[in-house]
Amino acid sequence: MSPHFAKATKKVCDTNTLFARYTEGGLKVIFLAQIVGAGSTVKFEYSLKTKGSKWVELSSTYNTVEKLWQSVPWTKGNPNYSQRLSINGLVVDITDEPGALSRNCIKQ
Repeated sequence: MSPHFAKATKKVCDTNTLFARYTEGGLKVIFLAQIVGAGSTVKFEYSLKTKGSKWVELSSTYNTVEKLWQSVPWTKGNPNYSQRLSINGLVVDITDEPGALSRNCIKQ
């Protein structure tokens, strides 16, 4: 399925930045990241925005066509969850669904 893109101006995001786009006809969101370094270990996680909430990993794959890491589809409309990107065990970005969608990035 081809992704549904938000109708906003796209900008080039820095590498190792978590961003998102709509997919499945706008019903779902996928989180994406352009990573520097072949063989990196990439982890997308989510957590409820409440004190003491645990981080839960989202499965991810590498999209060889776009050269981006992407999470499994996430049901849209969950602004009360934080999203986190880790590379090789280091947290490099934390945002939420609206923040990731507002980045509306294209790869460099």
